[in-house]
Parts: sequence; C-alpha cells; structure tokens
Amino acid sequence: MKKLGLAVGLIAIVLAAEAMGSDTMSIRTLEPGQCYTWGINPQKTLALEPNQIVTEAVLTLHNFRSGVGDTGSYPRSSSRTGSSSETPNYDSLRLYVLNNPRYGFLPLNTGTQNGDPFAGVCGALNAEYVQGDLVYRLSGTHDADAWTTEIFGEIVSLELTDGTRVSLSSSLVEFIDYAGTGVSVGFGIWPGEARFYYDDITLTLTVQSYAGDHLLKTIVCRIGDQVLSEKAFTLTVSAVNGSVDVSPNKPTYQNGDIVTLTAVPRNGYLFDRWSGSAAGTANPLTLTIDGHKTVAANFAENSRSSQRGT
Repeated sequence: MKKLGLAVGLIAIVLAAEAMGSDTMSIRTLEPGQCYTWGINPQKTLALEPNQIVTEAVLTLHNFRSGVGDTGSYPRSSSRTGSSSETPNYDSLRLYVLNNPRYGFLPLNTGTQNGDPFAGVCGALNAEYVQGDLVYRLSGTHDADAWTTEIFGEIVSLELTDGTRVSLSSSLVEFIDYAGTGVSVGFGIWPGEARFYYDDITLTLTVQSYAGDHLLKTIVCRIGDQVLSEKAFTLTVSAVNGSVDVSPNKPTYQNGDIVTLTAVPRNGYLFDRWSGSAAGTANPLTLTIDGHKTVAANFAENSRSSQRGT
C-alpha cells in the first residue's frame, strides 16, 4: 500500500568532488533554494535475499558545515568542523525519504520551485550533529502521520534469527517497503535559503535475517556510486514464486542493448507469462533496451505438483 509518491523530473547534473592536491580538496555544496534527490537502485545495490531485511539505515553528511565561505576549496586540516566546538546551524535543512527518485545524486530543476517541494508529501527526518558529521538515523525517526503508522498503528517490532528484536520506525519501514517494490528508493534534500558544505554523503545499511540462518552484513552506498546519464536506461525486474536471471546484469544500459531474461520458477510452480514492458510466454526472452523497462515474471502453481501432494 502506498500513500506517498513523488514523480520528479531532474536535470542530469552530477555534483562531483575533485582532488585539489594533498592539502586541499574540492568542497561539495547544497545551494540555497536548490533541492536535491539521491536515488538508489534497490535491486542492484541492496540485492537482498529472501528473509533478509534492513534493520538500520544511517545517512551521514560527512564534515558538514555552514557559512564557511565561498572559495570552493579548503585545507583538510582546517576544514574539519568536528575539531571545533561550534555546531553549524542546520535548522533550515530538511531531508525526506522518497520513492522513485532518479538514480544518482541530482538537483531538481528549480525554475518552477517555490519553497520546499517535499513538504506535505512526507515527513522530514531528524538529524543529530556528531563529531563534525550530520547524521540521520531512519530507525530513530518516527512520523505519526506516515502511512506505515496508519497500517501498523505503532512502531513495528521484528524478531531476528539470532533471537533479538528490532524496532522498525515508520521511516525505516517506509524505506524498506519502497526498496521491496523494485523501484528506486532514496532521499530528497531541501537546504532552505542557506548554503551548506560537506565532503561526502553515505548511506550505511545494516542487513539481518528474520528467518533461516542468521545473517549480519553492512552495505555502504555513496552519492557517487550510481549516476544515471541522460542516455542511460534502467531495467527493473520482479518475480513472485520464482526468480529471473538477467544477462548481462548491469545497473544501466545504453539504447539498443540486448538483454536476455530467463524465468526460473520455484518448486511447485511453472512460468506463465511476462508482463509490464514485455509480453508473451517466450522463455528465455530477448529484450531490446530503448528506454526504462520494468518487467515482471508471472508464475502459476503447477497443478500436477499440487495433485501429487494431495
């Protein structure tokens, strides 16, 4: 169930830091009145197996500061705000969980923006300033008006395979739910009328299992990991009661690329048909990439198998 959605049109401008020498570095900025999105491909980046779930998500703006100046580069030794007792004023900065932003860290076209475009669409996350970094913990943010709160009524508690329990706040459940749909998931950033500086933005995800063998792993995503150019396209594949082998399996494809999709049913099921950007019953399926594609493999219960089981 989705009550939040944001279709955003983005300019493909990549904010990239360049090395300026051993003692200085290029500074990344969030410009006043300019909103940004960071889209992550859950199928390519998260690659969660069945019974695995994100139990913690921490977004960090590294070496975050405001009002430092406009020169564009600073000595590393003096730019680290964490060595100072002064906390930057980040009251105007707002950060949100979004579904279906474009891949990569990109600015929205501000020509038609008048104020925060994300306000009223979803709840802003809470931040804390820790040793020079601005940190957002999705598991520590609860939005009483979120659709997840309306469904579950309270913070969700889940028992893991190691016997411990974790609490999944509305923001974290929202993030996980978006990632499970196969569409991109990510964040929207609105700095207000202030300028902010940072060195890097990372998303650290803790993944654990809630069934089967115990698993504990960490996935770290950076804003430079996934950038989608105007001429690149994505292929999103989903399946229930089976899986799909994609060859070649790449984060993005160029116009005219040929991809082979092979539907693999789970025990007790048979491949039925393709839907979405593809149709028919051919298996394997040869797909020509000429735009963004979303393909679903549909499986039907094997009647012979069910008869044998009765």
